[in-house]
Parts: sequence; C-alpha cells; structure tokens
Amino acid sequence: MAEFADEWNVTRVDIAGFTQRRQVLAEHCRAFGRAPESIARSLMIPCAIGRTPAEVARRIATIREIFPALPADEAGWHAASFLAGPPERIVADLQPWKAAGLQRVMLQTLDQEDIPGLELFAREVMPRL
Repeated sequence: MAEFADEWNVTRVDIAGFTQRRQVLAEHCRAFGRAPESIARSLMIPCAIGRTPAEVARRIATIREIFPALPADEAGWHAASFLAGPPERIVADLQPWKAAGLQRVMLQTLDQEDIPGLELFAREVMPRL
C-alpha cells in the first residue's frame, strides 16, 4: 500500500491506534522513498447524531436492529470510539482526530433511511470542522 496508495482509510480504531498505525504507514512510505504526507488519511466511523439524548438513543436502537452487535447506548458508542451525541459533541470528538492528522471522515451510515440524521450532520457539524 505505501508504494501505490492515494488514500489510507482506517475503521474501528481509537486515536491512539490511528496514531500508531500512521507511524507504521510512515515507516513503510520511507522504505519506498515516498513522503508519508502524500497519502491522504481518512476514517470510516459509525455515527448516531441527535439534538436530544432521546433522539440519539432512538437512532442507536434503530441501528442496532440492523447491526445488533453494536453497543446499546451512547456511552458504549463513545467507549468504542464511535460518534454519538448532539452536534456539539460530534464536533468535539472529531477535533482530536484532526489534530492527530486525520483529513477526511467517512460516516458509516448504518441506517440508510436516516436522512434527517445526515441533514443534521451536514447543517451543524460539517461547517464547524
């Protein structure tokens, strides 16, 4: 990958794991005489956004109907390094990723019919990043 990739995408990792893997990628890039920064860095991450705790809980419950192995509540999502909560929390949780060198976030839209959740993210999170 380090020789040919244009982008490096990770999932199911916390910031410490991302940082460690990014260092490994950099070592591989150097082995090929390539600048590590020439490869874009992205994260694929589940997101349950809502204006209220009840709205977030409803989204998590709907997502768990599709993927029952996911954590059952907002605290569990945070423990798994997933995005969950109101827009302010999502923004706050993404800032450390940005500081760690992340350039793009790919939301895992696990409930593909949740257009209002995507609209909320687009209106209230994206402009703040």
